[in-house]
Order: sequence, then C-alpha cells, then structure tokens
Amino acid sequence: MKTITVCSLVLMLSSPVFALSFIGPATPEMSKGQINIGTEGFVGECELTFDVLGYEISGTIKPSGFGFRPGYCIADDWEIFGRLGLARIDDPGRDYTESAFVSYLESLDLAWGLGTRTTLIRKDGFAFGILAQADWSYQEEYDLEVELNTLLITTSLTFRKDWFALYGGPFLRVLSGDADFMYMGSSIPIGIERDGEIGAYVGLMLGEKPDRFCVEFQHANDSSFVALSVTHLF
Repeated sequence: MKTITVCSLVLMLSSPVFALSFIGPATPEMSKGQINIGTEGFVGECELTFDVLGYEISGTIKPSGFGFRPGYCIADDWEIFGRLGLARIDDPGRDYTESAFVSYLESLDLAWGLGTRTTLIRKDGFAFGILAQADWSYQEEYDLEVELNTLLITTSLTFRKDWFALYGGPFLRVLSGDADFMYMGSSIPIGIERDGEIGAYVGLMLGEKPDRFCVEFQHANDSSFVALSVTHLF
C-alpha cells in the first residue's frame, strides 16, 4: 500500500499543474460587454524526479487534457475568464525507480480556475499585455487526498496582420498545496510547494472576429507542451 500511495502522490503532484495548460495571448481583442467561449486541449511530455518518503521516483510522463474557457470583457481590452478542465497522464511505458506498477497513470484529474488579461499598449499592429491566472484541483484516490493551487503570470507581445497573428513571451508558474494520506492507520499531512518555474511560449492565432484558432508551444525546464484553442466571440 505504501508503494501505491507514494506513486499516486507523485502522479497527483505532476498532473494537475498542467491540467489547464493553454495560456493564449495576454492581449485580448475585445470591447466592453463582449463574451467569448473557448475550448482548449493540450499534449505534452515532462521529465520528473521526486523524493517522497525516501522513495526516489523518476521518469517521463505524458500529460494530455481538454477544457472550457468562458470570458467576459469588463472594459475595452480587459477580460476576466473562468476555466474548467480534465487531464490525464498516459503511461509512456517506462519503469519508475521503486516500482513496476501502473495502470493508474491513466487517471483523470479535475481542475478549475479564474484569470484575467489586459492589453497595456497597442500600436502599429503590435500589442503588449499581461495575463494572470490561478487554477485549483482536487483528487481523492485510494487513501490519498490532494489539493493543489497553481499561479501563472505572463507578459506577451502580439503582432497581428489581418487574419494572422503571432504571440509569445515568458511566464512564471508557481505550485503549492496540501496532501493527506493514511498509512498503517495514521494520517500523514504533506505540504506541497515547488519553486516557481520560468518558461517561455510562442503561439499562432488565425482568424478574426468572431472565430479564432490558436496553436502554441510551451517550454519550461524539462517540460514541453503543445496546446490548441478555438474561441467564438459573441
């Protein structure tokens, strides 16, 4: 049971942080009172090494997921949005240091979040903005409960030419949370905190109002992701 618990904890620490992986441009192109609804999806690969209760577990995981993102423009070029999504980790067929387990790698995690983005400067086809979003997730499996919080902040530059746009910039992602699991009749609390990771992303946006399609590439430390989004503006 200890092995299952340790492995479960590692998977839960890794998957929700990417559960809502799409970022998008930090520069909304909306007018006050407008609403948009988007769908998102992502696939990725991440190298991980954890030391949990004396167990060193390392290897490659391949998360993927999808979600929904409704948004509302509270002022010209200032949007607030919500997020709701599911993610899973596909077994890459590699062994981990302390076990040979794991159909469990294909479990789903639920995540939800809130965020805002605003354009600070717009001139001659270029726009510069800032985006901040917070995501939360909860999962209960076997005798383990995990709550995770993720904060992401990014600034991005967008260049638009008619129906074509490029965007990208650096981002900072911070993870914190709590875990509790039962072992031999005792509840063991664990504080979860990872140093903020700095990465960068670049994306392509096609289409003008009301429909837009985005594809982006993200990279941070030992992780890389490709994410897609389709948005309809009302």
